[in-house]
Amino acid sequence: MRNRKAFRISREPLEEPVARLRDGGRADSLVTVPSINYGALTEDDILANQFIRLNTIYKIVDKSGMLIDFRMNAEQYDFYKNMHNLNLILKSRQRGMTTLIQLYLLDTALFRPNTSCGVIAHTKDDANKFFDKKIKLAYENMPYDFAKRHIPDASQDREGQLKFSNGSYLTVGTSMRSDTLQYLHVSEFGKLCARFPDKAAEVVSGALNTVASGNWITIESTGEGSYGSFYDMCQIARRNDTEGVRLSPMDYRFFFYPWWTAEEYVLETHQEPSDEDARYFEELEKFSNIRLSRAQKNWYVAKRREQTDRMNREYPSTPDEAFRGVIDGAPFSRIMSQLRRQGHIRRVPWAKAIPVNTFWDLGRNDMTAIWFHQRVGFEDRFIDYYQDNFRPLSDYATVLFEKPYIYGEHYLPHDVEVTDLSRSDAMSRREVLESLGVRPIITVERVKSEEEGVNMTREMMGSCYFDEENTVKGLECLENVRYRFDEKLQSFQPNLMRTKAKHGADSFMQWGHGYRHRRSGAERAGPANDIARENRLSDGAGRARRISHSHVPNSGVSWKT
Repeated sequence: MRNRKAFRISREPLEEPVARLRDGGRADSLVTVPSINYGALTEDDILANQFIRLNTIYKIVDKSGMLIDFRMNAEQYDFYKNMHNLNLILKSRQRGMTTLIQLYLLDTALFRPNTSCGVIAHTKDDANKFFDKKIKLAYENMPYDFAKRHIPDASQDREGQLKFSNGSYLTVGTSMRSDTLQYLHVSEFGKLCARFPDKAAEVVSGALNTVASGNWITIESTGEGSYGSFYDMCQIARRNDTEGVRLSPMDYRFFFYPWWTAEEYVLETHQEPSDEDARYFEELEKFSNIRLSRAQKNWYVAKRREQTDRMNREYPSTPDEAFRGVIDGAPFSRIMSQLRRQGHIRRVPWAKAIPVNTFWDLGRNDMTAIWFHQRVGFEDRFIDYYQDNFRPLSDYATVLFEKPYIYGEHYLPHDVEVTDLSRSDAMSRREVLESLGVRPIITVERVKSEEEGVNMTREMMGSCYFDEENTVKGLECLENVRYRFDEKLQSFQPNLMRTKAKHGADSFMQWGHGYRHRRSGAERAGPANDIARENRLSDGAGRARRISHSHVPNSGVSWKT
């Protein structure tokens, strides 16, 4: 390296991004990464500029296992250039965000004395990989002469920590409650929320509180269902971003990078799209203003054959899609993903001439959840959903009768026969509800195990249609309820975790194993199979017929697309 001070980053012209309303996170704001004139580079330039250091002295292992120089891609540069002190990254696979953040923390520890940096991984194996294959590898492979003159020595006091002679240290582990940090990176927080909710709560209450206000935290993850701390934090940060809220030091900035911004995700060899693929591409363009090239569509079709139902999670096109993918250990998520692709989650009409059945899960301190259902021809239509807690049975009866429906049968779990000792006359819950006009009540017999109830329900779901607006909370429950993960056995166990998603799923399973023996005789006269028929209409006449359906009075449901 020549010891000259005359150095400039040669920049390609950066035009202001065109304001196009695409539902793709920061996709419209990506710019070309500034080029560096390495021939004119001096040590003084490297020492003075972190962007230059990150793209000059650090090495990584690429996808082929080769040791190469690190160079930022467009997404990495966008995050580096625009990051706040608090950041949330909702990501697709293989965009290098974790690598960038590890190098950023290493560089910060090396060039800012007395700085404490921490990395939380969701498993011990990942923590070891981060430490050995990213941080330690980068530290040990810097240019020898430069490192000898400018890089502080490091001692490995214990597994997962480098302590430097300038007073800084960098620690990688699965928790950070006891440390006081200025910089913290939480990796795959969505997975932590999904598999280990207690550990996720510990990160929120413990590790995040080790970083003083105004210091630096970045949380990144793929989407793992629409519940939990990561999902909730992303929703708030995304809303702030959409509304242009001026962020305080205690607000998180939202970053999302879809798969289609990656230059390498293209395939020139033609891939014939399935009907589902074609409908997906059409909806992306129509509703999200995302227009894919032919080569991008080829890549997506081929990749989805490989990833199947995990495509939404691993390679999302929009932020909403990222939270809708198939979730490990979530027994209904694969079926719900298929129903979405098949058009079974849409605006569903209330057939006024057909009675509405309800399916309940009872709770007092826990949630009480109620699904509203109609059997129309061979279709099971779920037109409404309600949940609440800390309310007496009389309030739930009022909710039912405030709706405009004519009711058929009310299916409740076996504990409806339990006597409510809070009443002086010691009535059972069934008797209380019947006295309030909720009748007839069908008591659903208890199944041998939760797993049996889940399997019985899964077998029936192909006929289900869900109103995408009126049942949105219930849909979240079905997509996100999951089995308990045993950390010692490293496997899911056949009992559902008690999360806020469980009650909506339990009430739905009253339909799954309580209604099945009645379903074969439940067909009634009416507009049978309208929804299935509408899904098959793809020509111009079919589209005209869809538009011609009128609004259903008083139902809040419009049968228009």
